[in-house]
Amino acid sequence: MSDIGTLLRTRREALGLRQEDVVLSTGSSVKFLSGIERNGPRPRTPFADLRTLVEALGGTIEIRFPDESEDQNE
Repeated sequence: MSDIGTLLRTRREALGLRQEDVVLSTGSSVKFLSGIERNGPRPRTPFADLRTLVEALGGTIEIRFPDESEDQNE
């Protein structure tokens, strides 16, 4: 599975968008998006900021936890 930075960069490039285009619609900075895309060290990136970037690129975030039957099979 790819990390979030690679997924965001790949999607942005597939849409033909520049980092500047994405941050204009999200209120983020190019420095912030660039850091995420490079998978660089980020001090406690708020989930809401990541969700905003993902949604600006037409995506969604899904959080799943294994149910008990999956836990017992491991």
